[in-house]
Amino acid sequence: TRVRRRVRETALKVNHKQVPAYYDEVIRDFYLAGRQASPGSGDAKTASPSGSAGSNANLACQRAILDDTIEGYEAYLRQFPGSACHTRIQSLFEAKVEKIQWDKARAAHSIAGYRSYLIAFSDGIYAGEARNQLQSLTKTATVRPKETPELRVTDPDISRDDDLLQSLEGYDVYGYDFRQLKRVSMNRCIANCEADQRCRAFTYNVVHRLCFLKEAVGTLMPNYEAVSGARLSDLVDVEPSTIRIYQNQDVPAHDYRSIRRTEFLSCYKACEADSRCRSFAYVLRQGSCWLKSGSQPARRKKGVVLGIWD
Repeated sequence: TRVRRRVRETALKVNHKQVPAYYDEVIRDFYLAGRQASPGSGDAKTASPSGSAGSNANLACQRAILDDTIEGYEAYLRQFPGSACHTRIQSLFEAKVEKIQWDKARAAHSIAGYRSYLIAFSDGIYAGEARNQLQSLTKTATVRPKETPELRVTDPDISRDDDLLQSLEGYDVYGYDFRQLKRVSMNRCIANCEADQRCRAFTYNVVHRLCFLKEAVGTLMPNYEAVSGARLSDLVDVEPSTIRIYQNQDVPAHDYRSIRRTEFLSCYKACEADSRCRSFAYVLRQGSCWLKSGSQPARRKKGVVLGIWD
């Protein structure tokens, strides 16, 4: 067992996953740790409960490291909150989350992508590079007036059809859901909306592969994870908001007003209408809204929806 453990630990140091197989030819009775030996079993001993718990935590720790997944790290942190390996797993979990966000920002290579990373990880491992890339892109970017994203069409005559769906990439059409499709492609989401006259708009979450069909066009909220579409005739009097939404994020400072027992959209509108408000946090479980005069630094916090002015 010691040799197997040493091989596994040595392999982890070079980012290699290896667990040597174990075989034996035991033919007599044996007892698992924590089980009382039956009479006449000789020198068999029962492991102490504390030793068994510690052993389980250590094994779970090694398993989580070998799996190297967010789900595995989260499961360990919930199950063994006071273990000796807790700090290490917490660090690996935070590094994993940050790496995923950084890979997304680097793949997008956009002002919005790098800004989103820095909001979540202002002191992160890649924060310096993110700021350099953001500065470089900002220098070359041209300022455009706030407008609805252009429709991507191949035939210019098609744009005359007011019943066509116009692409709204990076926006979430909030509210008015009448149908939800799970684990579908964006093409299927678009096809379902196009085939249903009740559907006036849709929002597709690219991360979770969720499609929301909508019977009206309400508020257009900037959202990095969303691609939406709406009938041209329904966009005549609609103007996109400039408050961008971040899931499971919070700014733990700058509070100047709270609204209890309210809905998310009411919280959103309250910030949008208040010139002092630079961000807001909506606590889902409590239904509470916190308006804030600043937007930095942002931190990860489960169950909180953060809105920040672009």
